[in-house]
Amino acid sequence: MNRSITFWLLMLVFSHCAQASMSVNQAEDFSELAEFGKAIEGKRIVMLDELTHGEQQNFQLKAKLVRYLHQHHGFSVLLLESGLYDVEKLWRNDSQALSQQAVGNLFYMYANSSVVQPLLDYIDEQKKGHSPLRLAGFDGRLSGELSRKYVGAELSQAVQQLPSQHRQHIDTKKLSVLTQAIVARDISGYQRAEILDYINSAFYLRDVFAAQGAHEDSSGPHYMSRLLEGLAFVAQNLIGERRHDEHDIVMANNVKWSLEGPLKGKKVIIWGHFVHLNYAGFIGKHYDNLGSLLRQAYGSELYHAHIAAAQGEYLDYVSMQVNEITPSTKQIEVKLAQEQKLSGNEAVFLSGKELDELAQRTQRDWVFYSHQYRMSIPVTHWRRYWDGMFVINKTQASDKAKR
Repeated sequence: MNRSITFWLLMLVFSHCAQASMSVNQAEDFSELAEFGKAIEGKRIVMLDELTHGEQQNFQLKAKLVRYLHQHHGFSVLLLESGLYDVEKLWRNDSQALSQQAVGNLFYMYANSSVVQPLLDYIDEQKKGHSPLRLAGFDGRLSGELSRKYVGAELSQAVQQLPSQHRQHIDTKKLSVLTQAIVARDISGYQRAEILDYINSAFYLRDVFAAQGAHEDSSGPHYMSRLLEGLAFVAQNLIGERRHDEHDIVMANNVKWSLEGPLKGKKVIIWGHFVHLNYAGFIGKHYDNLGSLLRQAYGSELYHAHIAAAQGEYLDYVSMQVNEITPSTKQIEVKLAQEQKLSGNEAVFLSGKELDELAQRTQRDWVFYSHQYRMSIPVTHWRRYWDGMFVINKTQASDKAKR
């Protein structure tokens, strides 16, 4: 490797037991993140991705990056790939710790992770200080236990408070019941015409609520509008009227509403899967995704930090089976780990300039890992997908999670 290019080795302590038992008040040494700090200087939105939902060391690195961005760069919000409604309910419930409420409400791969739980404890602890780290969700596919119990009734109540001309053709009781069926992903007891009527009503009410006043916090009409759009998209998907990946449109609209409404002026960290956060759209199809839509809206305010391991294993979030990462013979991450003599679970950060120089001196048939470590990206195409990246030498599978 050309030694004129400086790579910054992150001596991250990735011991599972140590992380799980670490005090949230423990002082941390973030000096190894200085180059990453320079890369995100002046950015309002930093996105931290994962190639799968099941890598222990990815979650540990991201948790450390969240704490670093919060403590040293003024980021005050963590937007997590979990349900908009469920995360808001968790955040507002001060009677229980976030880690105690997480299972069944946050996305299960995060809620069951012994690495993510200390981060939730950190967020709880920061609530008591002068600079809290706000937790919020952005996924419109509501599915948590709180959504299953309450969202239908809350929407029905909100509709009943609308002026009569907007609710005279809405059966609020049926709206509530059908909402709960859609959240449960079980519409077997309903005719297609009933679901289509629900979809039409949901989009109509979305627009009615969106026209009510200015942006506000997560309790007013704009928030109801966001919930209704997500539910309408889920219903369309359930009856085959919309592609599953079009939920990213709702994700992007939820993030934009948050940034322009309750989180206006805040610096935000977005934590999610690579398939949603990369700039090029859905892999191989190039439909717009969350990353491409946010890049169109926020441009230079945005920074996507990609994270991949050179080797190891991960837990498949669908099958719940542990899969081994199988690199190609021309795998960039493996080459970097070897040249930098990374061992254990050490990691290295590469800025955009360093990635450009790497691409220029590497044969064009070398590749980066892509979705679920089963797809690849040509070395020369990296800028289509992210701004800078971390390479972890070796990763372990996440804790097995109950779905």
